Amino acid sequence: MITMSILSEVYSSRTPGFQLEVRGVPESKAMQDLTSGTIQIALMARDAAPEELAAFTAKWGYPPTRVALAMDALVVVVHRDNPIQSMRVEETNAVFTEDRELGWPKDILTWGDANVRDPAWASRPIVIFTRARDSSVKNLITQFLHPSDRRRPAKAMPDAMAMTEAIAAEPAGICCANMIDVFSSLKAIGITPIGSNKPICSRSAPSAWRGFLIPRGPHQAVKSGAAIPTRLAFMA
Repeated sequence: MITMSILSEVYSSRTPGFQLEVRGVPESKAMQDLTSGTIQIALMARDAAPEELAAFTAKWGYPPTRVALAMDALVVVVHRDNPIQSMRVEETNAVFTEDRELGWPKDILTWGDANVRDPAWASRPIVIFTRARDSSVKNLITQFLHPSDRRRPAKAMPDAMAMTEAIAAEPAGICCANMIDVFSSLKAIGITPIGSNKPICSRSAPSAWRGFLIPRGPHQAVKSGAAIPTRLAFMA
């Protein structure tokens, strides 16, 4: 949504009279509205489901056009003042789920359980935030990091901005999010894959990603949204 807003500003500056209203709604709602004809572009962070494509095709006689705009990364996010630097994938699984199916040997309920030694933080209970059920981000996180159905209680936020504001106000908070959701009040911590001892996605990742981008035209606009430009939106 941030990237599309930036692209809209860039295009509007070059096309007098052009207007684009950008709304943040769940992907399933966006595809329903695209199919009904009430919107012209559906912003998607996932592929359209077969039944969504079938419904659109049945309504209009042709499938929607898919235009890939950008891609970003899934990251684990905490408050910027949190001293933690990295976690293992198995540890994040022990934070978010009760059965720890990825094999971590103990529950992680406080920041001390996550090896934070600072006495001001060690006894603080971890406060979990999550995206709404219909979020494609949440579905991807569930698929790759927290597949268990036995998840710990979490505060569900309606959108990325609400989750960002919630963690900014709760220093003991943690969530999984898109790279583009990492604002100055938050930080993405390093994540060490299973079988590795080297964390990836460090706090410097957003600037590192920006340095990789192609710096011209629409790609420059995508770059300012902290995403990698590509050549996913569906259009009627």
